[in-house]
Amino acid sequence: MRRYAAIAVLLGCAVALTGCTAGMEETVDTDLSLEDAKQAAMALELELVALVPPGAAGQPEQSPDGILMKCGDGGHQWTGGTIVPLSEPIDAEAFMTSVIEYYAESEELEAVSIPRKSGEPRVQVRGPFSASVIVSENPDRTAIEISSFSACFELSDGVSPLGRH
Repeated sequence: MRRYAAIAVLLGCAVALTGCTAGMEETVDTDLSLEDAKQAAMALELELVALVPPGAAGQPEQSPDGILMKCGDGGHQWTGGTIVPLSEPIDAEAFMTSVIEYYAESEELEAVSIPRKSGEPRVQVRGPFSASVIVSENPDRTAIEISSFSACFELSDGVSPLGRH
């Protein structure tokens, strides 16, 4: 439960930092469902988990559900997160650089450095329809925190934007 509270705090901070647009053109993917948006965001989280240095990565803790945020012209984003405990310190700058390099040739995703005000490295991976993931090391350097925001989609009739999904 403590980990899910930490993920909720991460999401709140990331929302304040990125908003819904995350620097990309904001549109709504009208062909995307809530479940598909959630699955794509969670898959991207796990793709990023795989980039954490293997000898230092503990068992990732991926939140099974998240909340919805408004975005686009009446759209919503599913928000989630994963925490990867570190069994030993890592070179955070080198790790963030490796994330940027991993997506350098991608036609769909773009990774950019967005350092914290304090100077610690942090990366944002941006995708179509305002999809975004923030990757950072937590302040006490004991975990990698991954906060995700799905592509902006239209919520189906009868589905409440409130609660956890």
